[in-house]
Amino acid sequence: MTGTLNTTQVATDDIRTAEIDAMVDTAAEAAREFRKLDQEQVDRIVEAMVRAGVRAAGELAGLAIEETGFGVFEDKVVKNYVATEFLHDYLRDKKSVGVIDEDVEHNIVYVAEPIGVVLALTPVTNPTSTVLFKAIVAAKTRNAVLFRPSPYAVRCCERAVEILREAAEAAGMPPGALQVIPDVAHDVTHHLFHHPKVDFIWVTGGPKIVKLANQAGKPSLSVGPGNAPIYIHKTADVRGAVVDILISKTFDSSVICPAEQTCIIDDEIYDEMIAEFERMGARMLSPEEAAKITEFAFGCGDKVSMDAVGQKAPELAARAGFSVPPGTKILLAPLPSDLDELAEHPLVQEKLMPVLGLVRAPDVQTAIDAAVLVTEHGGLGHT
Repeated sequence: MTGTLNTTQVATDDIRTAEIDAMVDTAAEAAREFRKLDQEQVDRIVEAMVRAGVRAAGELAGLAIEETGFGVFEDKVVKNYVATEFLHDYLRDKKSVGVIDEDVEHNIVYVAEPIGVVLALTPVTNPTSTVLFKAIVAAKTRNAVLFRPSPYAVRCCERAVEILREAAEAAGMPPGALQVIPDVAHDVTHHLFHHPKVDFIWVTGGPKIVKLANQAGKPSLSVGPGNAPIYIHKTADVRGAVVDILISKTFDSSVICPAEQTCIIDDEIYDEMIAEFERMGARMLSPEEAAKITEFAFGCGDKVSMDAVGQKAPELAARAGFSVPPGTKILLAPLPSDLDELAEHPLVQEKLMPVLGLVRAPDVQTAIDAAVLVTEHGGLGHT
């Protein structure tokens, strides 16, 4: 019986591999055809994709929230606009085919050439906007792209690719230049990382997948967690600082990597900052409540619980086992001022939820050292 099961598993794996390889072959052929297009043809395809993405911004935002179970609809719509219309404003007049620039003084001619087949991994936090962005950039540079979405956001990414592909192919994009890998298993991703016809790996994801991409032995562009500290100096405009932080930290329920994660405040204005935070709808956590949030969100180590990611403050508190007023915007969690203790605290890491760590700094040097420490806990090379 064991032998039969093993044989069946091997056969199934062979079929999966053959299907994936066929998709890569299709992408490689599309990339060869894409290379033949001129600038006018490329720009026509890009514009068609942008228009389709803008029209579908609301639909895709809704699908992302429905599938992942978190986020703010209006903010996800904005992200989809940024990844289409705003991106197009930047790319519209840029050359991406043939000679794109000349340095007469140094006798250098810059020629844009496509790289081929791009494997693009997308995150659960920004699924559709990342697909829109990467697909449009790939089209502008005449590359075929294979998307491997987060296991938690497959359907919304498939829909985003479907919308873009229909518009792009109608405008002249070679068939097969935009595809979604339907199997998001780790062994499939590993197979693609080392596939000889995959020319470039483009990852937006967690630290482990970024590390694997960078070790795959081919060109890659990867971004993982962000862990942005913010230092509030005693000369700061307290009210303005609080408003800016709240706007950033509440955007899409704080699933944006560049959002503030730990706020380091000079001792002289610490109490004033807290009072302003509370006046604006933040809630200071008691030690017991902070411990509950820590256990709920990071109880299994460095890996954040998906049940905590992107939840609004009242829902997050309820899931952690306590209650806060319905209109609470963010939760404030005091952290140790001692740097050794701060380094060991679970909440010093990235918090993709409306939880803001607070550090009371006795002097500027301590504040700077704390900011460096926070950055080194997952934020290096990001924000």
